[in-house]
Amino acid sequence: MKRHTMPSILLAALLTVSLVGFAALAGAKGESNAKSASKGATTQWLVESPHTAENCLATLDAISANGGDKALAAWQFGCMAGEHVGWMVVRAPDEQTALASVPEMVRAQAKAHKLNKFTAAELKSFHEKMK
Repeated sequence: MKRHTMPSILLAALLTVSLVGFAALAGAKGESNAKSASKGATTQWLVESPHTAENCLATLDAISANGGDKALAAWQFGCMAGEHVGWMVVRAPDEQTALASVPEMVRAQAKAHKLNKFTAAELKSFHEKMK
């Protein structure tokens, strides 16, 4: 049986809290996100923030320091699977604002990907244009 070290147990606990909190946050924000989208003032961004195994806990501490459990709950992490990357979907008017939620110590490596959705009608239109 594999022995768990205190950092790995702490990360497992943080990941569990993050997943549960993110689900609750997503449910609570669903209605406000729909309202924001209809105004057109903001766009959804997938923020991707890699960090090293060595600065993993410092990165998590920095996120927590900027908003506690609520800030941690907004992020999803691959750390427990050995992929030291955090992902978060945010609404922001631009890329720089989306990246502002990333701790400064790892912000230079972070990326913000602008997200969009397609309807079946749009997909059909794209196919028609390709003919």
